[in-house]
Amino acid sequence: MTTVRWLLVLAGLFGPIAASAEPSAGLWQFRDRGSWIQINTDGSAFRCYLDSQGQPFASRGTAYGSYIQWDDTTGREDINFRGNELIVESFGQVRTYGPPMHRISDKCRAPREGTITGLWWRDRAYLELTTDGNVFECRFEERNVHSRIGRFKPPDAIEWLESHEVEVASLEAGFLALKTPVTTRAFKRSGFPMPQSCQALEEHAFQPKSP
Repeated sequence: MTTVRWLLVLAGLFGPIAASAEPSAGLWQFRDRGSWIQINTDGSAFRCYLDSQGQPFASRGTAYGSYIQWDDTTGREDINFRGNELIVESFGQVRTYGPPMHRISDKCRAPREGTITGLWWRDRAYLELTTDGNVFECRFEERNVHSRIGRFKPPDAIEWLESHEVEVASLEAGFLALKTPVTTRAFKRSGFPMPQSCQALEEHAFQPKSP
């Protein structure tokens, strides 16, 4: 069997192999905005962008030559190196990154492995756990938006305030699993901020109550 055929067999057995990411390795910035992609020579990738409120959304991934597989809900983004530009395509949109005009923001931090804080997503629902123990869930049902708040109680419990329902939280293969005796819900890290309708509900939910 020829060398090429052996390589094809190995690729089929073990899946994509992380490329060295050359020549796209380096730090890239989307225009002059707060959006950066860092691709390292070992194929690891890091992305961060700041929303309109300056809140960072960071994620890790792996570059496979012609695409990046992100660990969050973004999934796969196709990439193409053209001159001094990095072309990124996903969800039918094309974005052009160039050499950075500003250094990456100090706000950008990749989610620490083993922590459940941050923003998570599953079908038509967002879940946010903050470092101070607040929990907010926003979900879409038909044309309606519903929300609820809760508290994280160490080591692994979320108690929803109105219903007093308790879900046990655990990290399983990169997913956040919330379990009751009869249900299990799996969330994946969100690569995008919550919709404005959810953000407005969250802001209202945690406003200090008037005496």
